[in-house]
Amino acid sequence: MSSWAWDLVQSVERATDTQALFDVIDASAKTLGFEHCAVGMRLAAPVSRPRTFMMSSQPRAWRTRYVSAGYLGSDPTVRNGALSEAPQIWSDEVFRDAPELWSEAQSAGLRHGWAQSSLDAVGLGTMITVSRSSEPITASEIKEKLLRIQQLGHMAHLAFQQRLGSRSEQIVELTGREKDVLRWAADGATSAQTAAALRVKADTVNFHVKNATAKLGTSGKTATVARALLMRLLD
Repeated sequence: MSSWAWDLVQSVERATDTQALFDVIDASAKTLGFEHCAVGMRLAAPVSRPRTFMMSSQPRAWRTRYVSAGYLGSDPTVRNGALSEAPQIWSDEVFRDAPELWSEAQSAGLRHGWAQSSLDAVGLGTMITVSRSSEPITASEIKEKLLRIQQLGHMAHLAFQQRLGSRSEQIVELTGREKDVLRWAADGATSAQTAAALRVKADTVNFHVKNATAKLGTSGKTATVARALLMRLLD
């Protein structure tokens, strides 16, 4: 299993409160080459008026402006992130319908960013946004860092849910084969690569991933790996 993912799990486990947990996420974002990180999540309760939880290391003046201007309601990355886990790389096109927000963010030094959502099986989600003032995010960087950014987002989603009391853990037992395929997935292996390593068919690998995902109540393979790691099911 990759040392990056394992180190992240251990750091998350040591976090004693939400600030310490955010500091772990923020530090991990910095190791990936970003100056700032923001985490936003929608809490499950109360159902009639769901709350939004946000923490950020972005410049204080920008955080204040974002709230006072009500940009949460018009931020296209937030709107898109509620529907899809696809990576969102900031651009003029992404912010086409929110030019004022985009202009002010750039003036605050937030010029190049990546928003990544983690949506669970019941539709609740968390979005992490990592950003920096210089060096555009290239296609090669997206390919290189996609798995880690996704893992970071899922770890944040699950860990903040636990800290804020939005998720109660259930006893889950994975089979040996389910653990095997998730360990390979944690290192970024495809179903075909995992199948070759375990000398089984790709369909068999996908079958075990599907079963583990159902047991853990997650929305996909990367989220399943993240939750299994946090629950120490892959030790």
